[in-house]
Amino acid sequence: MTKEEQKKPLRAAETRTKTERPKEYKPPSSLDAPPAPDGFRHRWIRAESMGFNDTKNIHGRLRSGYELVRADEYNDDSFPTVLDGKYAGVIGVGGLLLARIPEELAQSRIDYQRRQTEGQDESVETDLLRDQDKRMPISVDRNSKAHFRWYQEVILNIEIISTELEAVLRRQVHKEKNTMANRNTVGFGLIPSGALGGTSAAGGQNKYKIDSGYGSSIYLGQPVQFDTAGGANDNPGYIINGQDAITRPTIGVFNGAFYTDATTNKPTFSSYFPRTTAPANSEDVDAFIIDNPLQQYNVQLDTRLAATAALAQAQMGSTFGLTVSANGAGSAASGSTLSG
Repeated sequence: MTKEEQKKPLRAAETRTKTERPKEYKPPSSLDAPPAPDGFRHRWIRAESMGFNDTKNIHGRLRSGYELVRADEYNDDSFPTVLDGKYAGVIGVGGLLLARIPEELAQSRIDYQRRQTEGQDESVETDLLRDQDKRMPISVDRNSKAHFRWYQEVILNIEIISTELEAVLRRQVHKEKNTMANRNTVGFGLIPSGALGGTSAAGGQNKYKIDSGYGSSIYLGQPVQFDTAGGANDNPGYIINGQDAITRPTIGVFNGAFYTDATTNKPTFSSYFPRTTAPANSEDVDAFIIDNPLQQYNVQLDTRLAATAALAQAQMGSTFGLTVSANGAGSAASGSTLSG
């Protein structure tokens, strides 16, 4: 063999040098764990958090079927091990301990959690279906095709409701055309409309009290006054309905009530006070009264003000009485009118 032949590199060596992949650095994992025996699975469980023992968590896991994995069960001593304390000899690192659980028990736990979730979903669906409106039924179909169908159903139901609303409006317009020449005779109480001085109504109202069990309903827009000794409820300082013949001044206009319902024990807002309402624990009812002395109102006249515009203009600045009555056009609205 010549010297040139001795110096020539082998072909196999050249091929290996070209095809060998460069080695990549991978940082070691702190949670490397030995393989679980057949029929088991491993899981790290928290035994310590922020320097404090998490006794509740680890005991709960142990009661659920987990058992701690000891390092002496494996010949390889490269796994991190707790050196002292209650869990000495157990594979663990950074407040975590290695535990194992049988596959059958782990799968049973997963199935239980899935049933719990399905039960909660069914409860939500049941509540939705119970509260649905027949004009807009709620679809709970979980198929992937349900999205577009749901969209179509919503559009269809909106169109149906729009058609019904349009028909109602047409009937209302037709009714107004037929009765336009007739004067409205139904009172609607006092409706806030601006304030003196050209300023807008800022909703100036304050909270007063209605005595528990007061025997008369107070409707939205109803004028109210303070009760006195020997008055309607013989309970001074509480709100009662206003009077036709004013012997005590009206303090404002009723604008809603708040109380704790004695049956449901829930906070309740109402646009009117139902008579004999007795809140839970015999508490008083909070009444919201528009008591701004500069407030202006719209109110229905109970008779024609004057025969001509000139005579009506002459009534500007005059003082009129108020016919205080129960609900008129709406179930919660006052029926009070201005006495012409």
